[in-house]
Amino acid sequence: MAALPNSTLAYSVVARVRNPALLLRPSSSSSSVVACNCAARASISTRSVIAITTRSFSLCAATGGVYRGARSHGRVSATSKRSRSLRYHHDGYAIISKQSLPRHDLYHTRHASSIATASNKPSSSSSSSSSSSPASASASASASASSSPASPLPPTLPSSSLSLWDKLKIKIGLKKKDDPNVPTFENRFHPWESSPSPALRSRAELIKVVAKCPVTHKDIKFSCPNCGIPTHHDEQAWLQDAFHHEYVCERLALANVYEHDIRSGRTFSEFEMPPAQEKDIAINFDNWDTFLYTRDYHSMDSDFEFAHATKVLTFPATIGSVLHQDSPYIYGGKRLTIEGLKSLVAIRYTLFPTTPPLRDSSNSEPVIRRGPPIRIFILGARAESQLPYEIWMQLVYMFDLPNVHLHFIGPEALFDRRKQQYVFTTTPVSERISPNLAVSFHTDYFNVIHDTQAFTPYDPYYDVFFLFHPGLGAPEAMDRWIKSMPALLESKCAIFITGFHEADNKRDWEWTNENFGDELDVLLNPGENVFSSAKWEINDMDPQDVYQTNQWIFGIRGKRYPAVLQGGSHNGNST
Repeated sequence: MAALPNSTLAYSVVARVRNPALLLRPSSSSSSVVACNCAARASISTRSVIAITTRSFSLCAATGGVYRGARSHGRVSATSKRSRSLRYHHDGYAIISKQSLPRHDLYHTRHASSIATASNKPSSSSSSSSSSSPASASASASASASSSPASPLPPTLPSSSLSLWDKLKIKIGLKKKDDPNVPTFENRFHPWESSPSPALRSRAELIKVVAKCPVTHKDIKFSCPNCGIPTHHDEQAWLQDAFHHEYVCERLALANVYEHDIRSGRTFSEFEMPPAQEKDIAINFDNWDTFLYTRDYHSMDSDFEFAHATKVLTFPATIGSVLHQDSPYIYGGKRLTIEGLKSLVAIRYTLFPTTPPLRDSSNSEPVIRRGPPIRIFILGARAESQLPYEIWMQLVYMFDLPNVHLHFIGPEALFDRRKQQYVFTTTPVSERISPNLAVSFHTDYFNVIHDTQAFTPYDPYYDVFFLFHPGLGAPEAMDRWIKSMPALLESKCAIFITGFHEADNKRDWEWTNENFGDELDVLLNPGENVFSSAKWEINDMDPQDVYQTNQWIFGIRGKRYPAVLQGGSHNGNST
């Protein structure tokens, strides 16, 4: 590989075990890129190595694909024919993934400490480490994991979330370094028990009442000093919990600072929503970075802004990314099935009309006459039904301004903010938001409304169902869903179901196949949602259960059988 220019930092590749990602770090040499091993032996091709030019943010590599680097939302993004992505963070680390990299893998505490140790060693030790056997590497890794730390290291979070642009403003005096409007991990970290926010202090007390220690299974009385969240019964149990220190503490710390930032009272420019998309500008649904850039959202200069923006946009972006003709879920990608392609083609035929626009006169603009609205049913609606309507207008802007009617269905679909309570009504509450968007709230279960024939007839060209983390397989909810699922499958329309994380989504997947496996077709196999939230959330019932909204997704539909003629032959159509 050719030598890199002097203005370019060379990076060493560190193989990870849990995710097919490559962590890049500054190398001692500025003219070569050296591959090494970390915790497990891995063969890294030089065609996957990328160097970052610090001055111009240009990317150079022998990648076999064309990489285009750009200063976009505080990160350096790169795309290639292999659908790889690279993000450069201001703490000096970058991650490149071969396919899709979950947002929750952008921070790795143990790698930071191991890299700092490895960087102080001579190059000979690095070469000898590379030649070590996989057995010895795995043995050393298991040995270190089995020994409980006497004094666990705190999470190595970025010391500052300032973008290079913000640092430049501070340098020339246009911005104060300790500006409270600039969130950092230092000025947003507070233990929840002594938090300046009464709401978070109340949540800390709630955790102590309802949650149990993962080690002793007793009441929680001790707060982790590294993440500031009540997690264990006492300090001894906290010291013994190696899993907490390795995997959970870091995410809890991120959830802590995100919760304090959203209550800080700063100016939240990330919630400024762009208007309708210009017709000659396409939207890129490859990942969050390309989507935010092509939709012209506010530049996300910090991880705080990115987390808060994706928390509210994950609902319309998940729907839009599935239904759009430029969806990242394509047939042949091992997730979207042929039946899924059939269902999506039907509704895309309505979303993207092929009829030419009509003109009322020779001087007037083309006017597209649209048919009935597309009905998007959101079952088990909770937080998504309370989003500002401006957020849901973003869904309409992803397409060519179609007629959309959102139906929020469930006992928690309608919330009265003045009375601070959920409202139950026997008649739907509807509201017209714009000429292209209407919303309706139904405060009963779907099977009850289905029995009244209020939504019939269903049409796969106009109707689609979304269930945002419904908990189909949860013991406290499965009795209700066992009644609604037959009605959903009877509609023969596409149904997409998300989960908080992999375990939650797979539990719903297994429950659905166990109870209705013979009555459904798989549209989208379970997997990561490209547009899941980047904000970490804490389950107050179990602080060890840290999740991101809509992290996983799969799709199903009621089984369609081929029509059979009286003679016994198939006519090629399905019913």
